Amino acid sequence: MRGWLEVRLEIEHPLPVEPVLKRLEDFGHRACLAGDCVRDWLLGRIPEVWEILSSALPGEIAGLFAGAGMEKISINAQDGAVGLRNRHYSCEIISLSGGSREGERDFMGCLEEELSRRDFTVNAIAYSLKDGFVDPFLGRADLENGIICCVGDPNRYFAGNGPAILRAVRTAALLGFRPDARLLQAAIEHRETLAAVPADYVGGELRQIFSGCGDGLAGLVRQTQEILLTILPELIPMVGFQQNNRYHVHDVWQHTLAALEAAGRDEIVRFAVLFH
Repeated sequence: MRGWLEVRLEIEHPLPVEPVLKRLEDFGHRACLAGDCVRDWLLGRIPEVWEILSSALPGEIAGLFAGAGMEKISINAQDGAVGLRNRHYSCEIISLSGGSREGERDFMGCLEEELSRRDFTVNAIAYSLKDGFVDPFLGRADLENGIICCVGDPNRYFAGNGPAILRAVRTAALLGFRPDARLLQAAIEHRETLAAVPADYVGGELRQIFSGCGDGLAGLVRQTQEILLTILPELIPMVGFQQNNRYHVHDVWQHTLAALEAAGRDEIVRFAVLFH
């Protein structure tokens, strides 16, 4: 599978949120885009929310943008993230200062530490007007190659973390990418943790996988078959079940995957084919 959107190797200016980055920098603070929004922008998509990491403290951020053309400014009481919204964009500014000035002295160190906590390399890319890309885990190369890789050891990431396994499959589906071999092996080895994931969460992830994936859904299902059969055990008898007639050359499972390839992109049709 390969992403159906062209990957940009550079951020194309002007960015919708460039005025926000520039205002923070003009007042002596460091600021950069990070995470999903950088990934989506490189894929030619407009992010729903722009994530900005800054050396500024939450109160300073809110003060800087009061009366600066924002329709709404809010501060999250739990993590201090500042939300900004106007008719052109919505962004969330997160302080890397830890509530003090320590983060400002070594912003790049704090930034790389923050990126190291992200799930996948394609979500661990940052970009600033001053420094360009900060890409310590080579996420842009994985975007270019259409691969989903973990940041760090996938076995450590998936251990006891069933939702992360589903998130990996869903991310691959929504981007039209393929899971990295090490990621896939680790996810399969830890698939027993899926038993503890609430059914409503599993259902929500499945719906996103089946509704969001492009033409490569059948291929992704083949790759992640052991994971899918763990959360949908009622499908297991289909594997290897021979139909033994001249109209069917495949077993029931392979027949179903072939039907999925021809099912189009409608979510309901895809689920109907899977369970037919």
